Amino acid sequence: MNPDSEKMFETIIEASRSTSVVNRSDVLICGGGPAGIAAAIAAAREGARTSLIEVQGCLGGVWTAGALSWILDHENKPGIMAEILERLQAGGFRSRLADGTWTNAYDPEGMKSVLEEMCMEAGVHIRLHTRVVAAGVDETKRLTHVITESKSGREAWTAGMFVDATGDGDLAAAAGCGFDMGRDEDGHTQPMSLMALLTGLDADQVRVIRAFIGEVTRALAGKLPISVRAPLCVDVALRRKGDRSILHFVNRASGIPNQPNNGAIDEIPKVGPIVITMKTTKPPTSVSAAWEGSKPKWTHKGQTLTISLDTLHIHEAIVVL
Repeated sequence: MNPDSEKMFETIIEASRSTSVVNRSDVLICGGGPAGIAAAIAAAREGARTSLIEVQGCLGGVWTAGALSWILDHENKPGIMAEILERLQAGGFRSRLADGTWTNAYDPEGMKSVLEEMCMEAGVHIRLHTRVVAAGVDETKRLTHVITESKSGREAWTAGMFVDATGDGDLAAAAGCGFDMGRDEDGHTQPMSLMALLTGLDADQVRVIRAFIGEVTRALAGKLPISVRAPLCVDVALRRKGDRSILHFVNRASGIPNQPNNGAIDEIPKVGPIVITMKTTKPPTSVSAAWEGSKPKWTHKGQTLTISLDTLHIHEAIVVL
């Protein structure tokens, strides 16, 4: 055992100190991701003295620091979202196909530049590398100030209105609001995602490789514990937890060029049918869908379980017990 491990639970009392108020705003936005950017630009354009605090060294959140590189569900969004896309296109930061069709992909470095320019043009006061660590409330539990820490030390910010766009509700939690974390039964949260950026690829060759991988997967299906017959735009993952097998399906049709609205949630085409074959020594007690409305059909013969879905919209999880 680490001899210092017991000391990890000790506490100390810090000396009281005065914290300088470095900014007074009409609107203070904590978090410079997509939501925070929109809030800051909108407030500043309405004439409010607006300040934006961001923990990373750039604006954009998951769009930039998170290297997402793919804008989700933007087609039915006018206003600031449409303006961002126009600026990305004008700057050469948005990707397009060989036939000239614009895609949802963009250059994260270009996105950083576009968002900073839009905020500065609107008159937003930006502070990067700054983290919200505490908040103060009055006797009515109304927020009065935010405490931050950065290379400039510990500082206080006041405002007439505060916007929590931290993504994790950090400001609300610091102000004393209740919150839940993870799923109800065990508190587990969604695993982290890993993003990677690849350059110099030939898009046509990528499609050929993807089709080849699909053929190889189907050829090996007889040697794997699960076999899937589905359109190429459907991704399937199998996870086992105790006596349960969980099949998760995702419809990637929103990434197929020339689809209506190219990704708007209401316009993602339904695909199917989907047939899954699994090796199992005994019949399941139940096969159910996680989302209401889906009714998977299933049969069990010998040591083979066959599950079928007529159609898949966006995503689905099937639980086999």
